[in-house]
Amino acid sequence: MMKAWYRGWIYGMCAMGWLVSVQASEMVVTVQTHFVGEPVTEVVVDEATISRLPQYEIVTGTPWDDGVHSYRGPRLLDLLNRLGIKQGRQVTLHALNEYSATLPFSDLRDFSVILAHSQDGQPLSVRQRGPFFLMYPFDELPRLKSKLYYARSVWQIDRITVE
Repeated sequence: MMKAWYRGWIYGMCAMGWLVSVQASEMVVTVQTHFVGEPVTEVVVDEATISRLPQYEIVTGTPWDDGVHSYRGPRLLDLLNRLGIKQGRQVTLHALNEYSATLPFSDLRDFSVILAHSQDGQPLSVRQRGPFFLMYPFDELPRLKSKLYYARSVWQIDRITVE
């Protein structure tokens, strides 16, 4: 009887650990709005919502990796539009390591930046700059190859604030 109870307890704990690891690995990003005269809003966007958006690919080199890589994800503008955010003055991207960068809302339209969730067909883990990495089309538009745009290419994004 004790062996059966113990074995059930072990299996139960293993299952719980599996569930926790699945939940912890799900890609989520929090989107906040801070518009003058309006209440602050906050929405947590899950992996399913992101995967239902049209997916785009940017093939480019970056100063952080050797060679050219393929980055895939939705356009950030599409994600914000899906949430009812059609305009703003600026967007601040916040990373897991407390780094943040602010870019004009116009960058979303002018450069079709994507919220990359995979590189070369593999999901971006936190170790590989995930869960999300804002990617500009650097090779397609060489004028973007500058410190200004590199600094805006935040990785490990976990929160987006629109003002």
